[in-house]
Amino acid sequence: MLTLKRCVSLTLAVLTAISLLASCASTGSTPPASGSTPAPGPQTEKPAEPSTVYTMKVAGSGIDNHTDYMLNLFEELVEERSNGQIQVEYYPNLQMGSIREYYEACQRGQVQAAEGGSVIMSNFTSKLDFMSLPMLFDSREAVQEFMNGEVGQQLVLDIAEETNLYLLMMCENGFQALSNNKREIHTPSDMSGLKIRTQENPILLKIYETLGADPTPLAYSELFTALQQGTVDGQVNPAVVMATTNIWEVQKYVSDTNLMYDMISVAVNYDFFKNLPEDLQQVVVECGREACQAELEYCSKDYLGTLEENGMTLTRLTDEERAAFKDAVQPVYDWFRTQYDEPNLDKYLEAIDAANTAVQ
Repeated sequence: MLTLKRCVSLTLAVLTAISLLASCASTGSTPPASGSTPAPGPQTEKPAEPSTVYTMKVAGSGIDNHTDYMLNLFEELVEERSNGQIQVEYYPNLQMGSIREYYEACQRGQVQAAEGGSVIMSNFTSKLDFMSLPMLFDSREAVQEFMNGEVGQQLVLDIAEETNLYLLMMCENGFQALSNNKREIHTPSDMSGLKIRTQENPILLKIYETLGADPTPLAYSELFTALQQGTVDGQVNPAVVMATTNIWEVQKYVSDTNLMYDMISVAVNYDFFKNLPEDLQQVVVECGREACQAELEYCSKDYLGTLEENGMTLTRLTDEERAAFKDAVQPVYDWFRTQYDEPNLDKYLEAIDAANTAVQ
């Protein structure tokens, strides 16, 4: 027989079960299974955990010029498209030291990206040396055709594996024009005896030696003063660089010799890049491409005309004069083959010829 106490307990248990079933029926839900967690609704949702924020320090060479424009745009795009997960700290105007110094800092991971003329990469890898050979490309479009093609993209990956520097952007510094204070330049013989500032690159030195000039390596930060004081007669740089640094204040003549195409490379520390989540890697790549395209459009202006408008005597070479320069620098190719061990040279030259033809 049930005692009164046990009857009361049993009755309470039944009433409790009925109450729970009625409650579930009224809300249209079912009790969670043992060990499960109910999906949070609007009333129970907790704030999301904060995402990891990556800091990307970018060292640049210029201010108020095409590279500065490109990297400011890159900063804006990356921060927006990553929803703030990548914070870009951009340091222009050589605040981080010389270009070579901040490329070294990028390689070590002290900064995450660095910008400078691609010639500087010869200090870190021999794989880009061939790009300094004279008169490789017929047009700026051919350069991009080569770099964005299969051969060019494999080259970028090979360099990243070797140096820990991933060339995110290979944009335009432009064809190197020649300025000086002595005379107009129409022919290779006009180069004789001119003391010309170049970057510290053996191939550039050989080019101008072959033409009879006196090439003088000098840091870019010292260039304007050297021209002002007459330490050198002239210099080689893309017209956009000359125009944005008011070169007409210290130089009289300029000629579009176009002996070498100088690219702007933006290198990213490869370890940093690989450690980003895949979606953020994609953001960095896409923003790099967009910023690079904007820089190419920026550089499409006739900066040689700007130099002329500001008082410089401009010489635009005729096809015959340009052909004479091309013939004059051919010995540099023979010299290169004896001095540099580049097993892929013929493959690169073939791909460049194809790029020149493709964009004619």
